[in-house]
Amino acid sequence: MVDKLIYTDGRKAVDLWDGDEGWTILSGDDSKTETRDYYKFIPTLFRAVQLRMNAISSMPFEIIKGKEQWDFSGDWQNKINFMPNPFGLLELVEASLIVAGCAYLFREKSVVGTKGLRYHLPSSVTPIIDPAKGLQGFKRPVNNVERRFKVEDYVYFWPPDPYVEIGPAMNFPAQAAANASGVLLSMDVFAASFLNRGAIKITLLSVKGMPKEAERQKLEDWWSRLVGGVRNAFTGKVFNADAVTPTVIGEGLKELENTTISEDKREDVAVALGIPMSILFANAANYATSQQDDLNFLTKTVIPDCTFIASILNDQVFKAEGLKFRFMPETLDAMQEDEAARSAALQQMTSAGVPLLMAMDMLGFELTDEQRAELEKAMLEKEARAEEMARQLQGKPAGDNEDEPDEDDQESKADLKRWERKALKALERDGNALVSFVSDYITISDAKRINDGLEHAATAEDVRAVFRGTNGKPDAKSVLELTEALRSVALAMREKDAQP
Repeated sequence: MVDKLIYTDGRKAVDLWDGDEGWTILSGDDSKTETRDYYKFIPTLFRAVQLRMNAISSMPFEIIKGKEQWDFSGDWQNKINFMPNPFGLLELVEASLIVAGCAYLFREKSVVGTKGLRYHLPSSVTPIIDPAKGLQGFKRPVNNVERRFKVEDYVYFWPPDPYVEIGPAMNFPAQAAANASGVLLSMDVFAASFLNRGAIKITLLSVKGMPKEAERQKLEDWWSRLVGGVRNAFTGKVFNADAVTPTVIGEGLKELENTTISEDKREDVAVALGIPMSILFANAANYATSQQDDLNFLTKTVIPDCTFIASILNDQVFKAEGLKFRFMPETLDAMQEDEAARSAALQQMTSAGVPLLMAMDMLGFELTDEQRAELEKAMLEKEARAEEMARQLQGKPAGDNEDEPDEDDQESKADLKRWERKALKALERDGNALVSFVSDYITISDAKRINDGLEHAATAEDVRAVFRGTNGKPDAKSVLELTEALRSVALAMREKDAQP
């Protein structure tokens, strides 16, 4: 009959009957484990934060005075005199926003104004918020004495949070990754603890009879010496199996062989911090995927962070100095390559007859209301000029019916061929395919469309595309090709917007 049960995990042995605590806590509960602990111990989270810090600090920026560039990151002169190392400061602000949901820069002042911006730990700064009046100041311990500061003494970065009316965010990237980070930390601690106790699984010792307290203690000490620690992992011991029966109730490292949980939690961390997996783990399927992921990281994570940081700096620092701080993501190679590809696609679409504004909207060009109005005005003027030129070329009065069908189809085709050859020669000779051509057979609508297309044609293939299918109406093949091209572009833009 079994009268005594002793629990052991290889590091300590306890009597399950005497009320002693028999469990080893592998990871702290929510009240003890903070995001900063995960940042220190979880490689995936640490690397993700570093990637975003590096992306912010390497983003080109400029200081604008009036309408001119006054200082810029490529040759930083610190003309403002209070940011000798803006790159490190921006890194700290970004890291603090990720792991704490806020960031604070203390203004070091002199008689002439701000002489420096010094990073302060977000955990050391407490905003003083009045429910009726809002932010009233800040407090921070200095040499174990709490000091109070005015609102203007700090540059404070509080990202928007739907659960916070005023103050630092309660929900932020590292917080969103906390559960996944906790699982990864528990797995790491479990593996380390298992090896530290000599790779011994948690075991119950069954002892017959009712041994005295002193004998129980001797048994516990003996078992601890037997299996305790890595040094005893491969030692051999002999004991009486009739007196002591060990029963394994725990698990070992084999149960960690299933990597699905680990991979899922690392993906959760990557998603929470807005970093594509191919960037965080260098596992892109191909070069094209890697390029697209780099661009997505910039446009969907880094640039929005840059916009937020710049808005705070301008509102709280540079506006009062008559300056403007601006990041310049458009100067990055990845952004320029994307712009070049979009410009080429725009030229192809307009050459195929797609209206300019429609093509720009489909390709994701962002226009202000003023820019759109100016472009619409220019297009209307261009259409009026093209119509007048077409009338002059045709020698027809303005009141003629432009939709009247062509009487001699063969002559129309011959004139189109002659116009195409003339345009190709002009492009080869002068680099400009827009040439005048007089025809009695080409309709005014076709002449207008051809003039519009030749104005944007840059290659011989562009010129041929302008004339392809033009004979009073486009042929079925041209319509099909254009429809397929538009469908492909629209699909590509939807997939791009859907990517995280």
